Amino acid sequence: MIRIYLAVISFFLTAVAYGNRLVVDKRTWDTRTTNSYYSVFLGIKNWFPVTYHLDGDTLVGNHNALRLTAFDNHDPSRTEYLAALYEEEGKIYFIPAGHQDSWLMYDFTANVGDTVRVYQCPLLGDGGQWKPKISELMAVDEKTYLEQGIERRALLMYKLDNGGWHDENVHDFGPMDGGWWIDGIGSEAGVAWNCQFTVYGISHRLESVWQEDMLLYKCEEPDYYRMVDGGMTWTEAHSYSSTTADVGKTVFFFKMEQPGRNGSRVLYVRDGAADGMEEHAVAELYEETDYEGIPTRRVMMYPSKAAQNSVLLYDFGASEGDILEVASIMPDDDYTIEHKIVMRRCRVDSVRSKEVEGRTRRHVFITAADSDGKFTDGNSVCWIEGIGCVYGLGWGGYFSIGQHGTPVLVKCHWESDAFYLSEAFAEDYATADVNQDNTVDISDIVAVINVIAGTDSNDKADVNADGKTDISDIVAIINSIAK
Repeated sequence: MIRIYLAVISFFLTAVAYGNRLVVDKRTWDTRTTNSYYSVFLGIKNWFPVTYHLDGDTLVGNHNALRLTAFDNHDPSRTEYLAALYEEEGKIYFIPAGHQDSWLMYDFTANVGDTVRVYQCPLLGDGGQWKPKISELMAVDEKTYLEQGIERRALLMYKLDNGGWHDENVHDFGPMDGGWWIDGIGSEAGVAWNCQFTVYGISHRLESVWQEDMLLYKCEEPDYYRMVDGGMTWTEAHSYSSTTADVGKTVFFFKMEQPGRNGSRVLYVRDGAADGMEEHAVAELYEETDYEGIPTRRVMMYPSKAAQNSVLLYDFGASEGDILEVASIMPDDDYTIEHKIVMRRCRVDSVRSKEVEGRTRRHVFITAADSDGKFTDGNSVCWIEGIGCVYGLGWGGYFSIGQHGTPVLVKCHWESDAFYLSEAFAEDYATADVNQDNTVDISDIVAVINVIAGTDSNDKADVNADGKTDISDIVAIINSIAK
C-alpha cells in the first residue's frame, strides 16, 4: 500500500515539476496522419501513425536544445531528424536540421486578439530540404482545462493567410483554417504541425503525449455512431422529372438488414408508391477500420455484387480541406426502383459537432465539384455522422442537379429509435404513421381501410383530425408519402 501511495505522489510531483514546459527530454507525441489520395485512388488504408520524440541534448547556434525526431510507425524505414527545439519564456523555437538559425514555432504568451508570426517546423518527408515558410496567426478564442493534475491553457489560432477573421469562420458554414495550441503540448494536429493545420487531402491529429511512461495528454474523441447496422432505415423524398416520366414526387425507403461479404450489410431500396412493394438490392456497405481495427469513420460501399473494389460513400472522419472522391446512389432517369452509382469529387469545407436527437454527432460540410471541376457554393451540403446526407442516404456527393430536383432526407431510424427527423416533415409523418411502425407507407393506408370497413379499430386512423375516418384520411397519407 505504501508503494502505491509513493507511486501516486511521485506521479503528481513529476507532472507538476514539468508544468507547462513543452521542450522536455524524453517527451513523445503520438499522432495519426491520413492521406485521402492513398485511400481513394490506391485502395490503401488511410491512417498512418507517426511518433515525434524529443531527446539528446545538443548545442546549436549557441542554444542548448533537444533533438526532435519523427518515426513513421507504419514504415520503420521512414525516420527523420527534423529540428532542434528550445524554450524561452513561453516561446518555442526550432533550428532546422542542417541550419544554425532559430525560428519562432509557438508563442504561448499570446492573448485573444493578438497576432503572431511563426514559421512552419520541418516535417517528416522534407528530407532536409526545409525552407522558411511564415504564417500569420491570430488568437481568436481560448479555454482552460485540467488534465493529469495540470491546468493547461489552449488558444484557437486562425490562419490569416486566407483573409481577415470573422466569427462565422468557426461557428457557421464557412471553412475554418486554424487549430488549437495547447500550452506545454503543442498543436492539436501534432507538435510539428504548428501552423500548417490543413493540407488538401491530408489531415493530422494528435492522439497522445507522453513523458516516458507518464501520460500527459490524450485526445478524447466523441462517441462514434455507426451507420452500417442491421435494422437501419432511411426515408427520403424528392421531386423528379425526365423525358419519360411526368414531373412529380416520390418516396424511397432504404433498409439495411441482410449481412453481405466481409462484414458488410446489403442495402435494399423500396419505392414508397402504393404499388411499390418490390425490394431491390442496391449495394453492400461496411465501416472501414485501420490496421489496428480502429474505425476510420469512413463508410465504404461495394457498388454491385460483381464489384471487387469498394468506393467511398461517406467520410465522417474527414478534416477541413480534404478532397474526396465520393459515390452517390441515385435513382435512374425514370425514377423507378432501379438505382445507379455515380462518382463525384468533393471538398470538405468545415467539420462541427452538433446535437441531433440528444446525441452529439459530427457534421461534415462539403462542396461538390461541378461539371467543370470547380467547387461552387450552390453544390454544398451537410453529412451527419451515422445518418448520412441531409438530402438522402445516397446523395452524399450529388445533389440539387438537373432533372433530379432537390431531394430531402425525411427520417432515419433503427427499429423504433429515431435518429433524425426532418422538421419540415416531422408533424405530418407523426400523424400519418397510423400503425406506429415508424414508416409511412401503404400499410398505413391498409390500416385506415380496415377501420372504414369495420374490421379493425385504430384511434390513429383519423389522420386529418376531422372527427371521422373516411377516404380523406387515405388522401392525407398519400400526400404525406408524396411530400
